[in-house]
Amino acid sequence: MESQCPLTSSSSTSIRILSTESSWSAIIARRIVTTMQRPFFHTVSIALLMLCSALALPAQKSQAPLRVSEGVENALLLTKVMPAYPFSAKRKGVTGLVQLNVRIDEQGSVERITILNSPDIDLSDAAITAVLQWKYKPFLLNGEPTAVDTTVTINFSPVR
Repeated sequence: MESQCPLTSSSSTSIRILSTESSWSAIIARRIVTTMQRPFFHTVSIALLMLCSALALPAQKSQAPLRVSEGVENALLLTKVMPAYPFSAKRKGVTGLVQLNVRIDEQGSVERITILNSPDIDLSDAAITAVLQWKYKPFLLNGEPTAVDTTVTINFSPVR
């Protein structure tokens, strides 16, 4: 069985693929060698090699975690440890919101935390210490657990 790479149109640059005997990448690589003397065709051949190789790859599971809203993840929160208000922040009179970007893995555990916004490093440390102990119900995508990124906001205000 013979087919044409869908990215070629003219007969002078067509690339023929034999079903299981060769991959598109190997055929295109041979084509690059034969067109090395012509710079324009060399550039076009390299571009075709990259594009046809990408088309020939089997579909892979996306590695990038999904981004979900804070409200969605709050609904899946199973265990929430409240942060302790740091004494040093109380003494300085520091209050405010700490915003964190949180990566939750496929099992529902907090995997990574990045500080997005914080009025004080002591508040950030307290928030991170607490959020690392949180446990979520795994987020499902098409029935499969998947890692997600979300934002967590913690409000530090003194209790009177």
